Amino acid sequence: MNTIVKDRVKSKYFLSLILFLICFSFLFAETSKEQVEEGYPVFLNQKEIFRLYSGYQHISLIERVKIIESRFEAIKTNRKSNPDSLLIQNVGKDVFISYYGTPLVYITDDDVQVLKKDKMAIAEDIHDSIKKELMPLLSSLSLKNQIISATIIILLIALIVIATYYILRFINKIWHKTEFFVKRLTDKLPNGIHIRGVNLTSYTQVKNSLMFLVKLAKFLVYLFILYNAVYLILYVIPATQDIARQLQHYLTRPIINISRAFFDYLPNIFFIVVVLFIAKYVIKFLKYFFDELRKGTIKFKNFYPEWADSTFQIAKFLIYFFVIVIIFPYLPGSESPAFKGVSIFVGVLFSLGSSSAIANIVAGIILTYMRAFKIGDFVRIGNTQGELIESSLLVVKIKTFQNIEVTIPNSIVLGGQIFDLSRHSHENGLVLQLKVELGFDVPWTKVHELLIIAAKKTSDVLKDREPFVLQTALNESVVEYELNAAINDPFKMRRASSELYGNIVEIFNENNIDLICHIHNVVDLQK
Repeated sequence: MNTIVKDRVKSKYFLSLILFLICFSFLFAETSKEQVEEGYPVFLNQKEIFRLYSGYQHISLIERVKIIESRFEAIKTNRKSNPDSLLIQNVGKDVFISYYGTPLVYITDDDVQVLKKDKMAIAEDIHDSIKKELMPLLSSLSLKNQIISATIIILLIALIVIATYYILRFINKIWHKTEFFVKRLTDKLPNGIHIRGVNLTSYTQVKNSLMFLVKLAKFLVYLFILYNAVYLILYVIPATQDIARQLQHYLTRPIINISRAFFDYLPNIFFIVVVLFIAKYVIKFLKYFFDELRKGTIKFKNFYPEWADSTFQIAKFLIYFFVIVIIFPYLPGSESPAFKGVSIFVGVLFSLGSSSAIANIVAGIILTYMRAFKIGDFVRIGNTQGELIESSLLVVKIKTFQNIEVTIPNSIVLGGQIFDLSRHSHENGLVLQLKVELGFDVPWTKVHELLIIAAKKTSDVLKDREPFVLQTALNESVVEYELNAAINDPFKMRRASSELYGNIVEIFNENNIDLICHIHNVVDLQK
């Protein structure tokens, strides 16, 4: 019993397998039939004129199509145009189409089965398709038509050349008038361009700039006209039409790409403009705010007016820095490797070459908030003394008594001693100290008396502050005396010192006393 059941199961599996194979074979046959019915196109002059659906005898379908196409190419080479020579011939069971006796296409039984037509009907359809496409082509390739086409091409080229010549002459006349107009325009500006008293450009610069723009525009117009002339000449010649299209492509592709990139980039431009607009007015507000702080209109506890300018410069620098950081990803080409490479290169150059500049900037900030001096003070930095006329984040500038402007980097200023002679001079006076050496035989009281008289005779010495004299040293044969006399303006120090020298010499000569004197140093007068 079990054996019978097993046999039945095997029979079912076997029948199922047979049915599956039958269905698969039908499906494959249907697919093959559809592929055959689709056929294979035959091209003439890059145009499909009819289709074939099977091979011929021992030749495959694709080989059959290639043979027919090669026969068409041979006919094009001979260039014999005679529609009556394209015939349908019936020899025995074979029906074919020939040209000048040479068979072109044979009609097969498979073609009949697929198209459901007899051989003559199929041959007539193919004959009409070949005649419609081949005869005009052969006619255009004939010698007569070639002569006509060449004549037309020569006339068109001549027309293009003549038109280009007269267009260039016309443009040249316009350019002469333009140059004359530019000359008249520049003659009206003999002193150049001035805006609010500021001389922006001279007459020569204006003239040269305008003439350069005119010549550049002339060159571009000439280039455009000649380019189009060459393009048209190449285009009217059939053999060079591909070159003309390529030439046009060379010009239009960059313009199209640039235009497309510009319109794609418009949102980024809008973002950058908005950021720059906001930054501009934030800086304007900060400038107004710090100007009021400098003038004293706005006051903050522990914030001095002289800090205003430097604080504004620092704030402006930080705003510029953050603006660059924000807009950098939106700059064109910022994601390209070349842009990144250039950015890294510039950053390395900046870091290597700006170490001293950064040191000066840091020193300038420290000096500002140290309040070591202010503009207009009489200062001495190192061996240079004079009026402080400028203090920036990088340098300070001093104008000496000889009207020489000396620029000192802030790093040097911070690393040395700074003497501000104006800071307390108006309140406590500035002391001129002058040392005199006299022998032991001269009474010290007499020396004190004469030195004080000389100081009081000096016009710039303060009258309300009594000069005084100190003995500062006892040497081997002389006593060293120090005269202290106060003035209230350090800018008069040289004149006061000179007058004081003269008064001392005069008074001591009158009293027949020999002396040696010199200004030793200058310090603030202590109360």
